[in-house]
Order: sequence, then C-alpha cells, then structure tokens
Amino acid sequence: MPDYDALSALAVQENGLATVSVARTDGSVHASVVNAGPIPDPVSGVPSIGFVAATGSHDDWAEYDRVMAAERRVAVFVAATRITGAG
Repeated sequence: MPDYDALSALAVQENGLATVSVARTDGSVHASVVNAGPIPDPVSGVPSIGFVAATGSHDDWAEYDRVMAAERRVAVFVAATRITGAG
C-alpha cells in the first residue's frame, strides 16, 4: 500500500504537479505532467490519487454521473499499488 501521508507532503512540495508514465504495447513509455493529489475515492472512501479533470466539489454524485454521461465525459479512478519518485 502506498504511503499516502508521504504523497500528500510531496504534492504540497511539488505544487500539485506529478509525472504519470504508462507503458505502451510496443514497450515505449508515454509520460505527461499533470495536476494531481491525494483524494478519497468518492465511492469507497479509500485513499486515492486524483488527477484534475474537472474543478469544484460535487455534493450530488448521482447528478455528477448523469451530467458526465450526458456530455460523454469520463472519470477514471486508479488504485495506486506503487508510487516512486526521486528524493
């Protein structure tokens, strides 16, 4: 399980910026700098990493889901199993 306290401290230190890297099927790596930070999963409450895709807070998740579906948007939640970094 990742150390979410350490991640929270790092997020503040790095001004909420993170590098996300994924391996492509050909073995090459795609990396992007994104705004990210710790946030509880809105369904389970489990500590998670949130990547900025929408702003504001959502008190009515059913309405949020309805609007996202109507506008053909998507929210993706990723369970981090490993977090690495320098320093």
